[in-house]
Amino acid sequence: MIRFDSNEYWLKTTWDRYSQLREVPTKIREEFLNQEAMLIDSLGVVVNRGEAHKRIQLLDLACGTGRFSKIVLDLFGTKCIITALDLNQSTLDMAEQVFGDCVKTVCANAYNVGHMYPCEFDVVICMEFFHHVSQLRILLNSIKDSLKPGGVLIGSCFLEEKYKEWDRCKYGYTRSFIRSSANSLTKFFYKWMPSTIQALVREKGFARIEPVNGDCFIEILSKDYVLEFEERNYYLFFRASLQ
Repeated sequence: MIRFDSNEYWLKTTWDRYSQLREVPTKIREEFLNQEAMLIDSLGVVVNRGEAHKRIQLLDLACGTGRFSKIVLDLFGTKCIITALDLNQSTLDMAEQVFGDCVKTVCANAYNVGHMYPCEFDVVICMEFFHHVSQLRILLNSIKDSLKPGGVLIGSCFLEEKYKEWDRCKYGYTRSFIRSSANSLTKFFYKWMPSTIQALVREKGFARIEPVNGDCFIEILSKDYVLEFEERNYYLFFRASLQ
């Protein structure tokens, strides 16, 4: 268990992008749809520059209920072989209702993907996940190990400087303040808490959001990848090719 990665929480919790799109404020919904447009554009570039007769191997890492995989399947299904991976089997069961047996689903920890699939994928998409982990370098190394030479990572992550604004917009000022206070207190006192309280913190997800500093994240990526695409708003969106 890596501090603040909240496995207990995500084993019991399904984050459903479909319901989020129905329920969130308009500004947040527009940002979600912008992510999807970015994915379509970026993946289109990768698919179109590949060999016409060859289907690319694609991993949807931390796939949730499968909306991104379904988008890829609908638009690029004839050119992609899709694997969708998530920690929560119940979440994967919901995803399978969306795309049936057209996508292979795998229940596993994202940190293990490099060990499970060495040099396997042409593309890894990792949307809205990096801010839920505390060990970015370890995760990125695992992703790198799962990619073929020249493979592409397409992803997004919350920007540190924009997260509070996003949270207030999505949840309202009162709930956002409570969430922020719980996260801050948890991070400060976590190492002194009894183990039972630490487990409760992870189970409830009080410290699972770790927005990234955009410049620092790009610096980490740039050690192994050539950054081909970058857009900043609430999120950092990127397409990066393995050197």
